[in-house]
Formats: sequence, C-alpha cells, structure tokens
Amino acid sequence: MRDAGMNELAESAGGAGLIAFHVLASIPLRRWRTTWGATPAEVEETLPGDENVPHPAWAYTHAIDVDATPDRVWPWLIQIGQQRAGFYSYRGLENMVGCNITSATGLDPRFQTLAVGDSVLLHPQSPPLTVTMVDDGRAFVLLGADPDSADRALWSFHLRALHI
Repeated sequence: MRDAGMNELAESAGGAGLIAFHVLASIPLRRWRTTWGATPAEVEETLPGDENVPHPAWAYTHAIDVDATPDRVWPWLIQIGQQRAGFYSYRGLENMVGCNITSATGLDPRFQTLAVGDSVLLHPQSPPLTVTMVDDGRAFVLLGADPDSADRALWSFHLRALHI
C-alpha cells in the first residue's frame, strides 16, 4: 500500500509540474497547448455539440491516437466523471482540490450508460455537466451552463477508427 501511495504522490507532483509549465508557457505555447495532438483539420472541424456554444471565448481541441478500436475505448470513456469512474488523470492532485475522485482500474457495469439529460460531475461542489447528445460507441457531449449568465462550457468526446 505504501508503494501505491508513493506512486500517487509522484504522479500528482508530476501533474502539478505539468500544470505549472503550461501556465508559465501559456503565451508562447498557446497554440500547441490548445490544440495538443490535433491536426489542423481536426481543429477547424465542426463537431456535434458545437452549436451549444457557437461563439466560445476560448477553446481547446485535443486529440490522441489509441492502439485500440473505438468499441474497446468506449466503455472506458463513457464511465468518466466524479462519483463515477474518475478521469484517468492525476487523482492525488484532483483530490487535493476536493474532487473526491476514485479512479477506476477496470470497467464498471454501473457506469456503462449515459443518456441525454444525465448529469456528470467534475467536482462535488460545482454544477454538473448535462449530457446533451449520445451516439453510442462513437461520441457524447456534455454541456455546463450557468443559469444566471450566458456562460457555457462544452466537453465533447468523439471516437474514430484510424484508417492506416
């Protein structure tokens, strides 16, 4: 158990270091930071859910290639969220700011479905994101909206098979 705690501490310290680097490097590296892993075409692409925030004040488009088919990735992706399977991130760092995250190490049948209208929490004290679109096995969209303002946040996840 001690080794697991040390690993989590090391991962959290590494994550904090990366965040500090991103903050310090944000101006000269902004384009790289906001489009990490994405091709120019992916950055310019209009995706389902974009209509919910037609004129964003800022945006990130990140992409990653995974050596697995979308049907193998989907069960892991669909279970993200606080009070679900976590975020596959720096759990120790997230918990230092009160997220109360438990990261999954396997698939949990309780978290294998999302439906339009469901809520996904990022933090126990923040408003939930609402599921606005689910295309099973391919994509889902989460929208956070402050009912007292025009502020909106959009998270959308899209899986595509690589054509190599």
